Amino acid sequence: MRNREDRDRGRHKEIGVLLQSVFVIPVNWPYSMQYSTVQVIGLVFHFVVCVVSTDFDNAHVMGVPQVTCSSKLITVTFNTNIPFQGRISVYNKLFIPACNHDYSTNIQKNATFHMDILKCADTSFLKNGSRILKAYVEIGFHPLVMTNSDRTFLVECLDNTILPIVNVAQSFADCTHLVRMASEWSSMTEFHVGDAIVHEWSCKLPNSAKTQTFLTNCNALSQNGQVIHLIDENGCVIDSELMGDVVYNDHVPKLYARARIFKFLTDDKYRIECTLEFCNNGSPCKERVFVSLCYEFVL
Repeated sequence: MRNREDRDRGRHKEIGVLLQSVFVIPVNWPYSMQYSTVQVIGLVFHFVVCVVSTDFDNAHVMGVPQVTCSSKLITVTFNTNIPFQGRISVYNKLFIPACNHDYSTNIQKNATFHMDILKCADTSFLKNGSRILKAYVEIGFHPLVMTNSDRTFLVECLDNTILPIVNVAQSFADCTHLVRMASEWSSMTEFHVGDAIVHEWSCKLPNSAKTQTFLTNCNALSQNGQVIHLIDENGCVIDSELMGDVVYNDHVPKLYARARIFKFLTDDKYRIECTLEFCNNGSPCKERVFVSLCYEFVL
């Protein structure tokens, strides 16, 4: 019995040593590599999270964005302290593709945003005829969500090109804009949404036989400053649902356009402002604007 117990104790000791040696096995080469790899991955992951969080906290636009105005575009250029991979959008124009851009693939510490004036900018007019183009540009450092580093800048452009045209027109022309029902000839000021109407522009010119009249830059302006662009600077209709093609008369200085009455969502009253340009029949400018050219632009 004693010998058996001694043998059993010895066996237990051997098992104890075996178990102890098995417990220490992870120190050997293959297992130590696994352990080291897990630790390295954990450290790398932790480091990346910390860097991204720190970048968003400290991200900012360097100085003031540079704005460049042209006849069709407003260009906004700015620098950042980290690679800009966020988004740029125009306030209240989120669902207009031309007014938003994603920069998630950008690797530079700067970005340039080209904004379509007709689609993205709000327009108002001064008494002297100058046009003010305004837009709130939102610069976001994340492509999907807002962060505390995001900034909004008011972008404004002053367009004085209308000023000399208005002055020239007032100096020698007497022009009127008549709005009437399509079925009547008398002028009216109160209409219902959907009414078929006719816009009629006419001018008394000192030498009408040698002067061509062109209609450009028509806008509907609400009382609270909202603007709907109807005819562009080339004399082409922007939205045919709101304004039909302009019909020119070769014999008298009158222009016509069929339309239907529409309404702003927040205003019951609005005014329509247009620019009438005059061109001598013998000068090259007479070829500048024709309805047929508008369709060529679209094609």
